Amino acid sequence: MLRRIQALHLFLHFSSVGRFICAHGDNPDAARLTGMRVNALTVLEHMLCAGFGFVGGLVMTASTGMINLRATTSTLVFDVLMVVVLGGVSLSGGRGSVFSVVVGVLLIGVLVNGMTLLDLNYFLQNILRGLVLLSAIIFDNLTHPRDEESTRAD
Repeated sequence: MLRRIQALHLFLHFSSVGRFICAHGDNPDAARLTGMRVNALTVLEHMLCAGFGFVGGLVMTASTGMINLRATTSTLVFDVLMVVVLGGVSLSGGRGSVFSVVVGVLLIGVLVNGMTLLDLNYFLQNILRGLVLLSAIIFDNLTHPRDEESTRAD
């Protein structure tokens, strides 16, 4: 697992395509002005995400022996958003790294494990996770306020 994370980190920081992806995430308009083909890069990013999702789905299906068709009604999407925000990835874009997301995974793992060991009700667990996500979003907005330029662009 750690080698895969290191490989992704090396890809993003030491390959030209990875640096283009980081630059595109920081400021797409500036990336376009520097001559990057932003539309092609966006398609590549979506293809990479779809490929990672496909491999993740195959691994999950192979490990459990079944396909979970209720992924949209489960808390999986909520948990992923919470991991990313707690990991330090800014919702306004341009901040975050692979290692910070791993730290977010560890934090959520400890939180969920603690709530399970305390034998908290499922609904109370969801409320506490929602409060943790809300506090992380508020903290992110306070520490990284959006400037006037990015507000006008949206």
